[in-house]
Amino acid sequence: MPSGIVFCNQTHLLMGYQPEKLKITGIGGKAIGDESAIETAFRETVEELLGINPKPKQVKFLISQFPVFKTAINGMYKMFILDFHDLETFLLHCKNKFDSSPYYESFPETLEDLILKRTACKDAEVITLALVPFVHRCVELETCDMDAVLYSNGTS
Repeated sequence: MPSGIVFCNQTHLLMGYQPEKLKITGIGGKAIGDESAIETAFRETVEELLGINPKPKQVKFLISQFPVFKTAINGMYKMFILDFHDLETFLLHCKNKFDSSPYYESFPETLEDLILKRTACKDAEVITLALVPFVHRCVELETCDMDAVLYSNGTS
């Protein structure tokens, strides 16, 4: 079953921009082999947030550190819901298990580090992370201001 982890609070959730899909999506993906949904969610989260391919034993360790969480299902996709404090705990355990990430000069320890200090490779599945507000219906993202800033020549 495809699955992922949703890190959120009452107003925002962590999502990532996937250039191949031209979408901002949740963190997660498809199972490999006979992985359980929770194993898939944790493996995919390590891969997408940190650019690391964890071993099954490392994934099982991370799962064991979070014995309680809420779940939600959207069609065939299962989400494990954790808060931003849990994200920092997750990052601490990852730092202890993996030492370094190809997406960061120093291993991220906070939500701010994770978003603002990321330098993902061109071939990363998720290249940019963002906090996105909860909305209750589909909205359009206006990008003209982004284009103006991105392509400005720095003059007033």
